[in-house]
Amino acid sequence: MFDNICKFLAETFSTDFATWLLGEPISLLLPNKLFRLSKKLQLQGWNPQ
Repeated sequence: MFDNICKFLAETFSTDFATWLLGEPISLLLPNKLFRLSKKLQLQGWNPQ
């Protein structure tokens, strides 16, 4: 049930959802910024696998 709700929110309100999730507004994730964000999350112990 929660997977469906998160999927709906992410698809419908992607910018708002990402802002809430990341804690900062985003306008466009360029590959370089996405790479830095990935590294930051890995350093904090987040692993998507």
